[in-house]
Amino acid sequence: MSQNSGSQPFDVRYEDGGDLPVFVDHFLANTIENGIYLAMATNLPTRDPKAEQVASVHATLYLPLDAVSALHALAENFRLHVRGGSAAFSQEAVALRFDRPRSDVPVLADFFNCKGVPNGVHLSVGRMSTSTPNLAVVFATYQLSNATMLKLHWLTTQIMGLVRPPPGYPTGSHSSH
Repeated sequence: MSQNSGSQPFDVRYEDGGDLPVFVDHFLANTIENGIYLAMATNLPTRDPKAEQVASVHATLYLPLDAVSALHALAENFRLHVRGGSAAFSQEAVALRFDRPRSDVPVLADFFNCKGVPNGVHLSVGRMSTSTPNLAVVFATYQLSNATMLKLHWLTTQIMGLVRPPPGYPTGSHSSH
């Protein structure tokens, strides 16, 4: 299974390290007026079962409303592809640590590419070039388990219910199938 946001072919270029998958198993989304901030994180191991769960944030993405819709469409296609169900993950209590430089600074993301790998997917994230038509520049690739991708589907479904674009809102985000 391989998908992008959008129906037309794109040239994809990777920034340095953008093609090296980083394991992600936790998300935190905050809605804002014109989209969301989405923290991509990895839960850190803990030795004390009573200790608060902590996740290290790799990046914070800014997704405009049309990018949220494109990411949701990819997650929905994945859910249908694996015949997965959906489950609620709203009760997870996780503290976020912004260990990496600039991981707390939102980065525009309006291009997504999803490729199936054993036991999950590689989700490449980037932005469309403003100077070259049909060129996407990928700045990060995340490795998600099937369960984590279903978690992303659940999250984007909840967000789409909150931030549906108003009638007439221009859409332009791209994802590849």
